[in-house]
Amino acid sequence: MVNFYQILCSSQKLQKTLVLVFQNKNLSKEKSKKLYANMHTVQFITVFSLVFASVSTVGTASNGGNQEPSDFKKIIEEFRILARVTNAISLHVAAISRKISVEDVLSELFQVDPIPYRKMVLFSIANATAELERMQKTYALAKNPSIFRVALPGVNISNYFKGLPAELNHALSFYVNLPRLMDQLNEARNIPKDNLLIAARTARGLSKTPCFNISYDDINKFVVYFGDDTTNYVERDRDETVATLERFNSQRKLVAECLTQIPKLEEEIKNMGLKKAYEDHKMVMRSRKIVLELAVVSNVGRHLGVLLKDLNEGLNLTSFIWHSQPPKETFQVISQLNDSMFETDFYNYDYSDMEFSITAGFTETKDLLKVFDDLESPWFKSKVARGASTAKLAKALQPYRKISEIMLSLKEAWDNWTEASIDLLTTDVLTAAETLLIIKKFDLDSVKIFRSIDSLGKDFNKCGQPKIDVISNLLNTFDTEQLPAEKVALEFQDVTKSVSKIKSRSKSLKSTRGNGTKLVEQLFATIDKPVTSLNPRSNVPLVMQTIEIKIDSIGPESVDLFYLLKRVSMLAESLQKLDNLTEQVPQQSASVSFQEILEQSTISEMSQCVEKLKIPLNDTINGLRVYQAFDRFPNSTMFDNINQYLAKLSKVQLELKNIQKLVLTIRKSNQKAGKLDSFILTLQNPNHLTENLGRSIHILEDLYEVKNKEEQFGRDPDFSQDVIEEIADKGLEEWRRPYKKLQGLIEGVDELDKVARRIRNSSLVNMTEIFERATQFQGIPGSREKLNDVYESLSEHMGNEEEEAVKFFESARDLDLDFAKHNLRLKTVRVTVTTLKQYFDEIFGHVKPKTVTVEKHIEPAVSWKLILILCIAFVLFLIIAFFGIYGLTENGRAWYKNVYLYWFGSAEDFEKRWRYSSFMDTIDGKNSVLDAVREGNKTSLLKALKNGAYIDAYNKYGNTALHVATKFALPDHVELLIRYGADRSLLNYKNLTPMQYILPDFEKKYPERVENYEKIRKIYGKYEKKGFRSSVPHAFPDSSFHIWMDDATDVKLCNRFMDRFRSITSDEAMPTTTHCVVRVDANGMLETDRLDLLLWVFHGVIIVKEQWMADCLDNPKLIGRDVDYLVENVKFNGQVYKTVLTWSEAMAKSEMPYLLGAYVAVVATDYKNLLTLSSIVTTHGGVMMNTFPLKEHFNKGSHPYLHAHLGPLFLIHDGSMDLSVYKNDVDKMYTLFTEEEFIVFMLKREINRDSRVNPVAVMIGDE
Repeated sequence: MVNFYQILCSSQKLQKTLVLVFQNKNLSKEKSKKLYANMHTVQFITVFSLVFASVSTVGTASNGGNQEPSDFKKIIEEFRILARVTNAISLHVAAISRKISVEDVLSELFQVDPIPYRKMVLFSIANATAELERMQKTYALAKNPSIFRVALPGVNISNYFKGLPAELNHALSFYVNLPRLMDQLNEARNIPKDNLLIAARTARGLSKTPCFNISYDDINKFVVYFGDDTTNYVERDRDETVATLERFNSQRKLVAECLTQIPKLEEEIKNMGLKKAYEDHKMVMRSRKIVLELAVVSNVGRHLGVLLKDLNEGLNLTSFIWHSQPPKETFQVISQLNDSMFETDFYNYDYSDMEFSITAGFTETKDLLKVFDDLESPWFKSKVARGASTAKLAKALQPYRKISEIMLSLKEAWDNWTEASIDLLTTDVLTAAETLLIIKKFDLDSVKIFRSIDSLGKDFNKCGQPKIDVISNLLNTFDTEQLPAEKVALEFQDVTKSVSKIKSRSKSLKSTRGNGTKLVEQLFATIDKPVTSLNPRSNVPLVMQTIEIKIDSIGPESVDLFYLLKRVSMLAESLQKLDNLTEQVPQQSASVSFQEILEQSTISEMSQCVEKLKIPLNDTINGLRVYQAFDRFPNSTMFDNINQYLAKLSKVQLELKNIQKLVLTIRKSNQKAGKLDSFILTLQNPNHLTENLGRSIHILEDLYEVKNKEEQFGRDPDFSQDVIEEIADKGLEEWRRPYKKLQGLIEGVDELDKVARRIRNSSLVNMTEIFERATQFQGIPGSREKLNDVYESLSEHMGNEEEEAVKFFESARDLDLDFAKHNLRLKTVRVTVTTLKQYFDEIFGHVKPKTVTVEKHIEPAVSWKLILILCIAFVLFLIIAFFGIYGLTENGRAWYKNVYLYWFGSAEDFEKRWRYSSFMDTIDGKNSVLDAVREGNKTSLLKALKNGAYIDAYNKYGNTALHVATKFALPDHVELLIRYGADRSLLNYKNLTPMQYILPDFEKKYPERVENYEKIRKIYGKYEKKGFRSSVPHAFPDSSFHIWMDDATDVKLCNRFMDRFRSITSDEAMPTTTHCVVRVDANGMLETDRLDLLLWVFHGVIIVKEQWMADCLDNPKLIGRDVDYLVENVKFNGQVYKTVLTWSEAMAKSEMPYLLGAYVAVVATDYKNLLTLSSIVTTHGGVMMNTFPLKEHFNKGSHPYLHAHLGPLFLIHDGSMDLSVYKNDVDKMYTLFTEEEFIVFMLKREINRDSRVNPVAVMIGDE
């Protein structure tokens, strides 16, 4: 069939081409109009013909489209018959035996999780209706001025609460948050007042670049005349055209030089410091808003006592609305109503996956009654019953029929309720329900809130109020003085952006055209020749045509060419504006600093005061929420919607009661059932069989749907880059270019159809070959929920531009095409069907009952030996049974696994557990083994070792526990450590083994330890040739995870993850953090330049990918599979470092501290990452210096232990000071790093151990 869409697009492209031709030829208006008219006529005839042809084609296809279902489709439907019958038997057995509740069946049929289902349905509608009616009536009374009396007669509830200023809530919230904002204010306090002014003055130097002198008007005009963007097309004047070409040609040298100098300009911009100064200034401006806000809310603060008195009085006067008896029960029913409405609203728009289990045999609720048609179907009678009557089975399933009939009635009521709720539960109605809940919540807490309002009114006056006039004057002066520098910084951002864009586009052209500069030079050469060789003023059309042909010959890169020209023009314009703005920056120092503003505002004192009033402030805010709730109290329409919602829900509850009554009746009458019925319904593990068969059939149905939607999936969707990025953001990498895999599935269905045609007439068990053949398909990973997310995102944001992509994902979102994960299930269908065949053969009488002959022999009396053996065997059986039962418990399984690992565990098994050692072994911030040895506490040491603590951990001084125990003469500890597998060959920071740590002259230095040292020598000698196994580390439970998500991760995903795993997540980093979730690129690599994020890498926290959260939401069991989502590489400043796991392992095992022997000092006037750097240095055994380290205090020839090639005195600098004297130190005592260089040094984690026999101590006196 002719592709109408492609031809139409071709027609549109032809039209656009003709337009450009007409314009370039500079035709007269009259002639152009005729040509346009003719062109539109041609296009209309073409389109009409195509539409007529396509309609005819479609009609023909429709007429011939009623084809017989394929063999593959038929075999699916036949197995679905078996699944439905099996599922009916399973549900019937489950209902009688009480193995499954009615709610479990319904939640699956209605595709809603059990917990939300109960929230939606199970609450007292009568109580909720009564309380709603009461609140509506009482509020109506309060609106009557004659009933709601206050100080002023004739004032109703609405007028009264409007008397309270709207700023009151804002003021109270500000005071609550003020203490938390003080850290930001204190940081801004330390920024010098001339910081931005000084940096802005340096921008004047950019005027010396070649880009500055370019005439951006000349460039712009050329781009408008000759660029591809027809929206900016203007009618060309001959003289103006020639002038434009000549002026553009005159810019040739400047533009070429500008493009050549871009890298140098970028480096100059980077070194200016204006960007950092502006970032600091933005923090000051954010802090300025806080001070300004303090001044604004102080107007409320001055009258807070009076306002709180009015609030107190109003809440008391409205008690007949918010108070009812009993308060707890009425609040609970309104809370349940609120939950029901919100869960129902979520249900209506939820598209998440829910696996079928107990109803897997059915595709929808109405299939419940198809079972009885299935029993009479020719296929079932032929393949399953094999000619036997199915009447007895149908009779036995009559109770199931009655339940199913009510189920269908319930389904109808459910659909009426949920569909009606789409219109009933508008945003306003949901807000109304929340409003009623706020009012009822106040009823529970009213006593406490009234007490807090009273105390706040009395105590707040003690906090004092700032002088608004003084603050206002200071802020005005501060803003005026900083404004010129701010303008410079903003324009500087435009310059930086243009430079970056030019460099990026030039880089992308490098592979095809050498670089952007050569492409531009080619353009100028193209223009120069016709302009200089021809007489431009008399040959304008010829010149224009020549230039346009030359530009077209450049090819697709012409788009990049004009983009570069636009960006060069924008850069020149920004540089010239920047030069003018820098002239307006004053040379004198600012008169007002932000520190002075803070001091005059007394904000610090206010913060300390309101921090003590935090509880009364929060309670008062809750009371004020009730006031706001009365202001937006639901109107009669909203109450009507809620009542209609409840009326529809009541019908659902009624049908539910009918089902429950019927099930109860069936259970009671089951005892009277005949033997035949009991025999028929004795299917073993029916739920498992139903689930396996039903879900396997569903896999084939999804596979068939791919073929059925061949029109959609059979052609390459060729997604745009925007669509591809959207798909990748949702974690559906395989769906970015799915054509080949979909084509493979379509072809695979054709092959399966051939298999189905061959096996359909074979036995029931042989027919299962179709499932085994389906295991060859890998499919495309991606859940229905994620596919729906892509569909919704595309339809919402790109619906018009990406219509084809929207239609594609509208079809794809209904399918689960990740067939690879179902391979095991598909392979077991043969076993499932074989079991079902045996079962049906028994109930349909195809298996003869077995005859058992029992022979009775009279044995002689039992001997005493046999009795003794039986007693021993019985005792052994009890012991084995005890250990077997113990092994079924959680503690038993853990113990058995530890025993197995102790004797047979591999090194990999131990490594998997040791990766959590730093979290398991740390108690109150101290390593349990090292701390027990330090304290000389043998009991604590034994406890730690039995718990599997890592025994070879180093302390911050470079010693293991065995080194320490040896040095301090603790023989019991030494023996304990050796017997629990401590490595006796490890070297400490002095390159000594633990045994060598016995001081040679200990008799003189430590005479009191002589006896203990002798014992230790004997212990080492005793165990010299013996080896001991390490203790098995305990498994680290996922309940002990402390997960923190970096700010760059997806906010919505984080919120969902935190809601799901509330107990093990935190929205702020803590010392106990075990996992840090980060956003990674398509290669799974973390890319960052933030030291605060890299801090977690250096601290040994487990760094995991953002995908972990998404997968855990789909399958919560994956929370314990963090090992599958580890980040291995980090990209810093364009360089990749493969040391993330190395750092994690080193910190987990507390290896030799990386910075042992390093003394670090920061040499910079303003270093904002000082705390972060200090944390890194001290964590890794280094020493952070408060004063500059003079080498006279340190030993020459000393080095950090793991960096024998470096001087021990690390100086971290910002490049602003001349440190060449230290860099060129003759004794090589100093090692200089910028912050970036130090981070690279840490990321490389290169080790050059000081292997000298007795390494020189770094500091004098530390020998």
